[in-house]
Parts: sequence; C-alpha cells; structure tokens
Amino acid sequence: MANNSKVTNYKYGICLNDECPRCKAKEVQELPLRKDFVCQECGSELRECPPPKKKNKMLPIIIAAAVVVVGGGGAGAYFGISSSKAKKAAEQA
Repeated sequence: MANNSKVTNYKYGICLNDECPRCKAKEVQELPLRKDFVCQECGSELRECPPPKKKNKMLPIIIAAAVVVVGGGGAGAYFGISSSKAKKAAEQA
C-alpha cells in the first residue's frame, strides 16, 4: 500500500469559548481525526484552522554565525590597518 505523505492524521482547531484559557491564548489544538472536535480544556466546539507554521530553529544560529563572521572581518581589518600604520611609523623613524 502506498504511503501518501500529504495525508494528515490530525485536525487543528481553536476554541470558541471566551472563558477558556486556551481560547484567550488563541492556542491551536491538534486532535486526531477520529476524536471529537472539541476543546481539550473546556469541551466546547473548536473552529477548524490550518496547522501552525513550524519555526525555523536554525535561524538564530545562522544569524549568530553571520555576526561572528562580520565582526571578525571588521576586527581583522581594523587591527590589520593599525599594525600597518605602526610598521610605517617604525620605518620612517
């Protein structure tokens, strides 16, 4: 039997009960398809919504690496220029 990766086994929903903490937090709940489509906290009906987007966990690492590279290049250029000025001053003296 072929496995279709686009088939989801879950439904996603947001609680409609204003007194529910999950409704106030606008939390997206993941429920199996065969389970009743009600809030896990208060039991009221859920409004179907698309699945939440996954956060890119590599983004902070990429940003940190870019900062290190740019900072290292800037520091290397600064200290390289100042050492060449010192060499020129020593040669002229």
